[in-house]
Amino acid sequence: MNLLSPLTSKKMKRIIDSKVYDNHILNQGAQYQIERYYKPKEVSMSKRINIVLKELSPKPGETILDAGCGVGTFAYHTAKKGTFAFGIDYSYESIKMAIKLNKKFNTSEKTPF
Repeated sequence: MNLLSPLTSKKMKRIIDSKVYDNHILNQGAQYQIERYYKPKEVSMSKRINIVLKELSPKPGETILDAGCGVGTFAYHTAKKGTFAFGIDYSYESIKMAIKLNKKFNTSEKTPF
């Protein structure tokens, strides 16, 4: 008996598990992540990041848990404001990318993943 069957829809095409997500990260590459999340070129993404940062109001010396951190977007942006931001995610490739990008942007001492 599948306990989830009453909750699923016939329209559901696939479940995005960590392997699927990992493949997206690998296919997109580091430059995409930088331009989308770290140094966003899209106005809408830049606004999204600013809205979240405004609500978080990170202060130097605070510790932040970025649960579901993906490629480390908010861990990075809060670390730039002086926080210690610990990131966790179910995607191994996202974590690897987060480590790589935070090292590139010199925030890796404040952003363990």
